[in-house]
Amino acid sequence: MSGGRIVKVSGPLVIASDLSDVKMYDVVKVGWPQLIGEVIGLDGNTASIQVYEETAGIGPDEPVVTTSEPLSVELGPGLIGGIYDGIQRPLTVIREMSGNWIARGIDIPNLDRKRKWTFKPTRKKGDQVITGDIIGTVQETELVVQKIMVPPGIAGEVTMIKAGDFTVEETVCQIKQNGESKDVRMSQHWPVRKMRPVKEKLPPLEPLVTGQRVIDTFFPVAKGGTACIPGPFGSGKCVTGDTPVLLANGQLELISDIYEKNKNHGKRTISDGEEYTVLDRPLEVFTYQNGKINQQKVSAVYKGKTTRIIEIKTRTGRTAKVTPIHKLFIINGSLEIVEQEAWKL
Repeated sequence: MSGGRIVKVSGPLVIASDLSDVKMYDVVKVGWPQLIGEVIGLDGNTASIQVYEETAGIGPDEPVVTTSEPLSVELGPGLIGGIYDGIQRPLTVIREMSGNWIARGIDIPNLDRKRKWTFKPTRKKGDQVITGDIIGTVQETELVVQKIMVPPGIAGEVTMIKAGDFTVEETVCQIKQNGESKDVRMSQHWPVRKMRPVKEKLPPLEPLVTGQRVIDTFFPVAKGGTACIPGPFGSGKCVTGDTPVLLANGQLELISDIYEKNKNHGKRTISDGEEYTVLDRPLEVFTYQNGKINQQKVSAVYKGKTTRIIEIKTRTGRTAKVTPIHKLFIINGSLEIVEQEAWKL
């Protein structure tokens, strides 16, 4: 690994210098917390980096280390049933390690390295195989059979293949290609910006029934197709403009006022009734995190619209207007602070 240093931080965008060996779309570790970032622009040995974690607290002269590898996903047994974020970090595993909030800079494998899967070969020693040929299967769930294929760029004679229980990192097959032995495992790493090689693309014809009526009725998904449900919890889209925010200077200001004051202080985007501005200079606010009230920086302001609002009234007489799925902190019977969606109150 080689590295440079931070020159400027502007929300999720970080400018770093002294990165002569870095390439476009390389993954880098940013700052002392080693936040995950991706190079999206190069100008000599200066790189523009999109950071996929909260950048609050990092600043100039902190280190930036390149991994010399592109942003990739890991494909193999264990994906089905998992819950991942946009860069394939396993959220259920992270929750067990750091609670309900993702710890910054956390680095754990995308697939379970300890779990063993039963591999059943469909090829034998001496067979000739090419890229994409199925060499075995794994019964991943009761309904899903994972087909283990020859990785792209590999073709030749099967010199070893074995059945049994293996982890995703263990070799299950060896293929002799041009006199060199290639190991094949049940998992593969693949760059997210590189298209997987295919012989033929089949049109999606069969519907995927999710069991969620709102999806199956209004947003039907086809098997083999793609779908996206945007809007994570905590991104600030679920409250109305008259909601007060506690700023780090101790003052309360309405979200609508904060937006109007800051909407032109950065890169502004307007699209389909939504507006947001990535701020040149982050705002400082107080937030509730990990059971404590902490000072935090806000890198963007947002304005959108909804067709349904719920009004919540507290025992102290205060009211809040939120969307039905907005999460609120409540005190349960055990005097613990827990999150609860508004419609369930």
